[in-house]
Amino acid sequence: MERAVLDQLADYFKSRLARYPTTLSEDESLLADPTLNPKKRVATQLVRSEKKMLTACLQAAVDLIDQLPDHTVSPCPAPYAPIFK
Repeated sequence: MERAVLDQLADYFKSRLARYPTTLSEDESLLADPTLNPKKRVATQLVRSEKKMLTACLQAAVDLIDQLPDHTVSPCPAPYAPIFK
């Protein structure tokens, strides 16, 4: 059951990161521009922080998955698998 939950969490974090139109490195490059509009700078800093949190959470889930005894896929035993939004 742990693997099923961690797999769902990892998938959720991946899908959230995939929705952003830019990557974290693209945001870093954008913020390096001294002529960037101040409003765009603040918005990019906020989005960058969100991406860093999601990336850290994804890495934590992957690390926990790697600590499990084996790598077999385990479906969620619940009557239905919850969908995170």
